[in-house]
Amino acid sequence: MVSIQCSSLTSSEGIRRIFRQCAAYQKDTNLDRFVSVVVLDNIDLADVSPRMPLTILHPLLEDGYPDNEEHCSDNEEPGYYKKVAFIGISNWALDPSITNRGILVQTEVPDVKELTESAEGICSTSKKVLRLIRPMIPLMADSYLALCKEAFTKSREFFGLNDFYCLLKMLYAFVSASRKKPTWPQLEHCILRNFGGLEDVKPVEIFYNNLSLLVDKTEQSKDDPDCTSSGLIQACLTGEKFYSESRYLLLLTENYGALTVLQQKIFTMDTAVVIFGSSFPSDQEYTQVVRNLNRIKVCMETGRTVIMLNLEILYESLYDTLNQNYVEYGGERYVDLGHGSHRVKCRVHRNFRLIIIAEKQIVYDKFPIPLINRLEKHFLSLKNMLTPAQLELADKLQEWHNFFARKNVKKIGDAFMGYNADTCAAIILHVCQEKRCNDEAISQIEKEILHDAQSILLWCATPAAVWQLDDKRVFNTYFTEQHHDSLANYLHYKMVTVNKGSIYAQITTHSTLMSTTDIENLCLSFFDYTTTSDSLLIVKCYCGDQNGDLIACARNTVQDELQQVIEERQYAIHVVFLIQLPGIAGGCFTGFQCGLWHSVHIDDIHPPPEDIPCVANSNQN
Repeated sequence: MVSIQCSSLTSSEGIRRIFRQCAAYQKDTNLDRFVSVVVLDNIDLADVSPRMPLTILHPLLEDGYPDNEEHCSDNEEPGYYKKVAFIGISNWALDPSITNRGILVQTEVPDVKELTESAEGICSTSKKVLRLIRPMIPLMADSYLALCKEAFTKSREFFGLNDFYCLLKMLYAFVSASRKKPTWPQLEHCILRNFGGLEDVKPVEIFYNNLSLLVDKTEQSKDDPDCTSSGLIQACLTGEKFYSESRYLLLLTENYGALTVLQQKIFTMDTAVVIFGSSFPSDQEYTQVVRNLNRIKVCMETGRTVIMLNLEILYESLYDTLNQNYVEYGGERYVDLGHGSHRVKCRVHRNFRLIIIAEKQIVYDKFPIPLINRLEKHFLSLKNMLTPAQLELADKLQEWHNFFARKNVKKIGDAFMGYNADTCAAIILHVCQEKRCNDEAISQIEKEILHDAQSILLWCATPAAVWQLDDKRVFNTYFTEQHHDSLANYLHYKMVTVNKGSIYAQITTHSTLMSTTDIENLCLSFFDYTTTSDSLLIVKCYCGDQNGDLIACARNTVQDELQQVIEERQYAIHVVFLIQLPGIAGGCFTGFQCGLWHSVHIDDIHPPPEDIPCVANSNQN
């Protein structure tokens, strides 16, 4: 039996090659005792491919594989070994031209009785554990069907049987370890781990409404798991307290800009490799896809964590990996990895973890259902990562910038360039991490934290918004303490006055970007008086409101390359992204950065003429 994981990248030549291989296995054998079988898993994914690879099945299913490697003609008789047994597994109906050439077996959505029987079979390894879980199984099956129905009305088919079966396996692991009836925190943990990702659906409430007579919310155990957002993700990554395999992780976010802070909060960069897919046309070609696959292969073998973003072209090549369809040999685990019809066996280290981070709306609208069902899903907002005290500060910062925008009769995004829903949470988290303060310390230095947070937000404000606010403290901070006059003024402040090592700056501007000659003159004049061997990399980005994905990809690529040479260089490398934005209301750039990168708005990056007075001096009265 030869199994193939289909995808939109499947080719007709790849299918022919498998049939030829299986036909060769059958040659010179007793077909009454031995037959080869071709299994095409998720054949529906190949059915939607624009290359129409499944048309090759028509002659192969009718005539078998020919000796001359050409399609069978009308007068050609196939050999006894040429016809190969075939099984195709699909999530939806295929073209009748394929189904009419075989026996069609169609299964409907299982009812409560069928789900209960399957669940009891999964939990039947230990009769004692099954006895503790059995009363809950029909109620959980009923809750699952109700949850799927509600999710379908809100979005589309989002949850599947794989989620329900993984819920049972996880619950079985808890009960097997404790040898007691599961507590509500354990049930809640299992529900959130396997039915997350949809904001408008409340899976915990749906399950509790059915299970409330069998569980007590007040009953707790010392071994109860952490049900917070960070606790759920950490449990998935570490696999603690579970004897079964944890699924790989899909994190739904609203902004890629939160990645830097997420890495600081959850992931340790010593063991994680970030692969940010490029949206540049040349990077969609076969060579770059294979290069990314090879990076994943190396991480699989060495047990590192892979964080993937914007790599929709690659996900379908990983279906066997996401299925955790391992082959055990010599104490090691192996899985198929490849692109299209070219696949190799890859060794999978026990510590290997795979994380996919994707924009929420892209997952809801574009991700294939089979891909979603294979992953453990969580909607991740930076607000979910804050402590109660930090969340209170984030709300106060939000009230301040709302007042700021109302004074200007503007949208928040027009007053603060790059603003997004996670901006306030990211700033508060960054300030608290820099000050290394816990919730108790926050109450003592609350004003100081808010002042620093407002200053960070002011760095990306427009001068017009600050001028119209008519607040003397804010005006002095923006025009006197901070440096928004020009690019040279800002660089001198960061590299000479502050001088705290390498600079990673993302500068938005409404002016025209500097020419190559202007940048060369800036570097020559600037490095003359700094007497330093530092290097400066300036990346120019036009139409930033239209190229957010390209900017995020370039930013992460630069960061990744610099991390690889950090031990080799003896000098600082400063990186500045110059992002041009249209000076009109209603801009849609949401790439605010916090943490490693410093987000700044400089309305005109060119040096001001000498005969124009400084804005700060013009408001002295």
